[in-house]
Amino acid sequence: MIQLDAMMFIIHLLLDEGGLFTLESPWNSVVWDSPQFVHLCGHAYGLVSPGISSWHFARIAANFPEIMSLVRNCPDCYTGRHEYISAWGSARVDGKTVSRAKAAGNYPMALCSAVASSVTLALATRVST
Repeated sequence: MIQLDAMMFIIHLLLDEGGLFTLESPWNSVVWDSPQFVHLCGHAYGLVSPGISSWHFARIAANFPEIMSLVRNCPDCYTGRHEYISAWGSARVDGKTVSRAKAAGNYPMALCSAVASSVTLALATRVST
């Protein structure tokens, strides 16, 4: 839990200075039920985002409402049409062996752009008020 404590310390520093934060962690991570996160919930908007990438089943929390524009739900994750695969091991993709963990760590450019746009909007809103 040392990493969790360090992460929460940094988030609280950002909050104290009026900064923005996002926190992304796997759907079933201990982070979401930790006392540290529960305490933080008064400052965070929750964003449930199953299916960020082909291997990713995650939640995102942030302290600015503009992040909610990213809300997406995989229509198949609740129907059982497909399963989310653990990031352990490797898979064959286009004839090449690919590390699942490495692939899960690569966010699609469209997601990165959407996050950047929401942060830009949040900063512009804060400056204008």
